[in-house]
Amino acid sequence: VFLGLVAFWFGLKVSPHTLRKCVPWIVGLSIILLIAVLIPGVGTGREEVGSQSWIYLGPFSLQPSELARVAVGMFGATVLADKEHKSMKVTDPFMMYSLIAGVMFLLIVLQGDFGMALSLALVVVFTLIFAGVDWRVPVTIGVAAVCGLLFIFLIKYSEYFVLQERDYYDWYPM
Repeated sequence: VFLGLVAFWFGLKVSPHTLRKCVPWIVGLSIILLIAVLIPGVGTGREEVGSQSWIYLGPFSLQPSELARVAVGMFGATVLADKEHKSMKVTDPFMMYSLIAGVMFLLIVLQGDFGMALSLALVVVFTLIFAGVDWRVPVTIGVAAVCGLLFIFLIKYSEYFVLQERDYYDWYPM
């Protein structure tokens, strides 16, 4: 919390122009940290909270997905400001933003933090909507995200449902 307050104070003192220059570095750092948290021994939390989404640095703990959520919002504001969505090519700023956000989304899903993945997806979708993207893009992203999360949920909890059914029939034989 203390580091967050210091970062907030620092952010208030820095000019928007300077922040825009730092955005690519912040996005790069957040992607590196999202990858680092997946490395056994670096990332932790799977036993405590069910997702491997924390990095402990001595007495401090850091959740890279929180930085990623802020970074993707700043990135969208920087890259998409005063732009017009013209095509679905990878070189289009809207598509580039969506691809980088998709990589961040997948890295958070691999951590097992589905709530944070959904939170990041909402930031991305609303950033695209407010930037004036063609409505089909956020709808496609939303449908793909829901299908992907449903698929992951079914795979992750399929054994749980099988065990529940088996326990039911053990208690209530026919």
